[in-house]
Amino acid sequence: MDLDGKLRAHFNALYGDGRAVEPYRRPSLPIRKTYCILITPRSGSTWLTRRIARLDVLSCPDEFFNVNEFGNTLKFNPGRDIYEVFDLVARKNCTDSGLFGFEMSYFDLAEFEREAKLLDVMLGEKHFFYLSRRNFVAQAISLFTAVESGVFHTYQSDAVERLPIPYDGDKIRYWACHILQQEYGFQRWLDANEVWPVRLSYEDLLDDVDGTIRRIARHLGVDLARAGARAIPQTEKITADGAAEYEHRFRHEHREFCQAWSELRGTAPCPFPEIPSGQQSCRQS
Repeated sequence: MDLDGKLRAHFNALYGDGRAVEPYRRPSLPIRKTYCILITPRSGSTWLTRRIARLDVLSCPDEFFNVNEFGNTLKFNPGRDIYEVFDLVARKNCTDSGLFGFEMSYFDLAEFEREAKLLDVMLGEKHFFYLSRRNFVAQAISLFTAVESGVFHTYQSDAVERLPIPYDGDKIRYWACHILQQEYGFQRWLDANEVWPVRLSYEDLLDDVDGTIRRIARHLGVDLARAGARAIPQTEKITADGAAEYEHRFRHEHREFCQAWSELRGTAPCPFPEIPSGQQSCRQS
């Protein structure tokens, strides 16, 4: 494995670069099944996983291995390597029946596998779900407005007001490529590892988010009738002002791009255009 990645930097910060650390030996853990929800940005993943977390039978499938937050994960789960960190997190967050779940973006998956293959680290039966969004243009507009406003989520108890964001076709196209490149990366990983995930969509969540959770539970063999309730803050759906107008305008201005990538998504790399001035990469979902 390539150990020069961003997760390795967090390990080095904790233990010191090159310091001899006693190798970790995995114990036998009461984890019978592990599931991973692969996510793309603005696909409704936080909405879905927080609704899942209300139930005490499906674990709390959070982004435990998010590169940007991994220092905090490591602080409370000070493992010597990615195997030990995974085991510590899994033990804390598994259900009484031995089920552990987590979610992961493509970029975080790529960084994770600089340390070890995900399939080697996951415990027990391994299950995968893949959450995406059919309308990648609307998804890119949602990501664009979230990045520009700095508001990615709002909770039921919040009174967050997001100011109108002026249309910018170049930035929307950039974020569309950001999403499409992740879809391509995921598909390559799935093919290489012969993984066939249960496919979920943002649009399915809009139609019936609890129906999607029942589908996840059935696949995992979990009886929701036995679920207890937990007090987990729930997010609200955010719709940007002018989103429909922005989509119509973008599809008109970038007709060939939209038509081509409606057919190519997941099957070919999507080269990033030059990053717009002042723009930063984003891992939020």
